[in-house]
Amino acid sequence: YEQDPESNDDSTDDSSYEIQKPYSPEDPFSEDTEDENGVITNVPLSFTPLESSESDLFVNGVNLSEKFRTYINEAILHANEKGLYVESHTHEILSLSSILVLIPNSYSTKMVEVFGLDLLELTHQKYTPKLSLRLDIEIENIYRSVIKTCLVESRINGIKLLCTKLVERSELMDNFDSIMKNAFHVPDNHIVQWPNTALSESKVRKFDGSRAKQPDFVVSINYQSQSANVIYVGEVTGPAEKNNVFKNCLDLIRIGVFMKDLVDSAISRNAEIKILGFQCVGYKIDFYVLDLKGNGIYVMNHIAQISIPATIRDLFILIDELYVLLNVRSILLESYDTFISNLKNPGLSPLKTKLSFKRKTLDTPKFNKLV
Repeated sequence: YEQDPESNDDSTDDSSYEIQKPYSPEDPFSEDTEDENGVITNVPLSFTPLESSESDLFVNGVNLSEKFRTYINEAILHANEKGLYVESHTHEILSLSSILVLIPNSYSTKMVEVFGLDLLELTHQKYTPKLSLRLDIEIENIYRSVIKTCLVESRINGIKLLCTKLVERSELMDNFDSIMKNAFHVPDNHIVQWPNTALSESKVRKFDGSRAKQPDFVVSINYQSQSANVIYVGEVTGPAEKNNVFKNCLDLIRIGVFMKDLVDSAISRNAEIKILGFQCVGYKIDFYVLDLKGNGIYVMNHIAQISIPATIRDLFILIDELYVLLNVRSILLESYDTFISNLKNPGLSPLKTKLSFKRKTLDTPKFNKLV
């Protein structure tokens, strides 16, 4: 979701929020949320975080774990006294599942009050993957020349030019073919799906074995011709509903919960990996990475944002942002390699420390119905 970068106000009166548009049956990603009551109350005291320990996480000499425990306790208190609302307490709702969401310029008022803005920014900087991979300048020029040909002449001539360049540059095909076709789909290794069933990793913790909402997008590991684990999830809001604040905030909560469930599932299978997620709102995609960094603290970091081309001319913007996809794909491949290595070597010692760091996902009936 998008928020005024100059405001840390977490109320629903934020001037950056526009009037919600009605449900659009033509949009495949549209949802009718009219009847949903987006407030979390009656949080069990069992979700109160544990006391300090030797495994507390420190950032720049500050005990981040201690501040996170304070933040969770205040979120529980607020939920039980006044309720936590999806539109205005997104970060606090996720904290009830031990998820610390770090999105620059979108921290809630309570987050800044408890952590301080400097610590939040330092933590985000520390745990955000470095986007070090860049598009080769020669390849970038090929793409730009193809787009210009499409604009000046025709799409057919542009495609012909691209095919010619691909033949001339075999290494271009080797290194970037998968990105041009589909950044994350490799049938023998990891499969992109737009599913219509709930994640099995999330079903494990459900009372009734079902989820009110499944992710719009998943990348699952393919091992011995079977889906072994999901390592990437996404939620999509079409242009018709891009100003639906409730849906966009709820989707962010869902992404965080999906990612946490997947990290927990991977750790249970002895794989210490990062889980990727994205949220597409209109023509903007925000990428996230989640990792269990310390005792009861899952850090969900915003990585970057890219634009989806709406016209051929917009492809010039995509070229400037292709490096983001390269780096996100690199994180996915690293997680894939780690997970497969553990599947091939089941006798490895269990991740006892990480297993002890895991925490329950909020599972009240109201929360389960929402996510």
